[in-house]
Amino acid sequence: MTCQKEIRPTIRAQTQGLRNHPHKEETRLNFEPSWESLESKETPQWFRDAKFGIFLHWGIHSATEHHAWYGRKMYLQENPGDPEGNEVYEYHLANFGHPSEFGFKDFLPLWTGRHWDPDSLVKFFSESGAKYLVPVTMYHDNFDNFDSTYQAWNSTNFGPRRDVLGEWAQAARKYGLRIGASDHASRAWDWLAPAHGADVTGERAGIPYDGALTAKDGTGTFWEGYDPQDLYLTPHKESDPTPDSFTENWQRRIFEMVSKYELDLLYFDWDTLPHDHIGLEIAARFYNENPNSVVTVKNPRSTKAVVHDTEKGRFTNSRPNVWQCDTTLNHDWFYIKDQELRMSPTDVIHSLIDIVSKNGNLLLNVGLKPDGTLEDQQRQALETVGEWLKKFGLGIFGTRPWIRYGEGPTNILEVGHELGEGHFNEISLTYTSSDLRFTQNNESLFVFSMAHGPEIKFEVEQGRSVTKVTRVDSGATLEFIQVGQSLSIQTPTEGIDPVAMCYEVI
Repeated sequence: MTCQKEIRPTIRAQTQGLRNHPHKEETRLNFEPSWESLESKETPQWFRDAKFGIFLHWGIHSATEHHAWYGRKMYLQENPGDPEGNEVYEYHLANFGHPSEFGFKDFLPLWTGRHWDPDSLVKFFSESGAKYLVPVTMYHDNFDNFDSTYQAWNSTNFGPRRDVLGEWAQAARKYGLRIGASDHASRAWDWLAPAHGADVTGERAGIPYDGALTAKDGTGTFWEGYDPQDLYLTPHKESDPTPDSFTENWQRRIFEMVSKYELDLLYFDWDTLPHDHIGLEIAARFYNENPNSVVTVKNPRSTKAVVHDTEKGRFTNSRPNVWQCDTTLNHDWFYIKDQELRMSPTDVIHSLIDIVSKNGNLLLNVGLKPDGTLEDQQRQALETVGEWLKKFGLGIFGTRPWIRYGEGPTNILEVGHELGEGHFNEISLTYTSSDLRFTQNNESLFVFSMAHGPEIKFEVEQGRSVTKVTRVDSGATLEFIQVGQSLSIQTPTEGIDPVAMCYEVI
């Protein structure tokens, strides 16, 4: 693939204000592209303090309003190993037509962004308690949601025709949030292979899908002058090895995205750093350009070199190195029409408390509508989370794990979940009044009561003499009795938050 345009001066001027932002540090370290070298990188304090971030899925898939992997599954007429593929294929036939005539690219005019207001959205996310923002910028579909020099199929040329990442970044800096971006496009070669196929049965068997189109087919279309081969990649099968030309282009796009927008965080949707040495080169360069930066990976070889991210999953105990859980309010990642939330505000708050007590951060996803707006049920959920954090955030933000994460009968493995620790073990838990979670900051110990009861009992560390116990939301003093390490706190009877209470022990 070749570059089809230069960075326009107007876009460069718009993003120039992102340079020299107050989050940057002057120190420059020298990291080499090896796991051993990257292990000397310390997770920056801002990430350890942040605790709560917003993940943003908004792109071409938003226009399908049906499935986060629509761009792959719409081309799977028959796939015994993926029944969802056939469902999406049939849905596409019924609603849009055959994929030889209406392909994935043809959703671009439906992704309008006409009401997208990143300033007001980021302001709302900040008011909801979020400290960092991670928009999906390079999804599996190989489309770039920024003003990309090396991928002509990008958001300045199609869809909203705006520099999506650049505008998210400007709004994030304005409201004091750190800005990240996620990459999923490193696996686009395999993911897009079905677009180069054809029906295997039926009256259209053998007719190529739109992945076979080239630039010469675009005359008179909305994509005239652009080559679909740059989006879908050259014709190939899923079993074909990923060519160097793809990984080299992908690397250039990552380098441009990281440097141009001065990102604080780079999220890889990958089991380890993608494409072996190339992933190490990206991490090393990112750390050298911004020593205050973070890279998150799903199953890293080293949790010192990068942050371990678990998808819809938690751990049963505190981890020695800070980690992150990414999960979503909806049942899917992108906006799905008429879909109910999969997580209630109570689920989100309980997850956040549990994750933070175990040395983790929560990255909570929302999916915007095709026009760039946030649907009411997601907005209301975040408002509830934000109100709770305004009352009890002292026990969340800037804290560190205590000598134990908590106590009580309710935990991920202890409810018998078959998947165990890590990815995809997330379930809604019903906590009891015996379930406590702990964090600490300086001399203060914070105790979260996950369900209200008349009394809290637990053991403090040896040698600790408690002098005061207060409600975090009001500062009201509570009665307590300490006998040796045993501490008993009389909980209040009025003004109880129905989700969880937090008390400060000094």
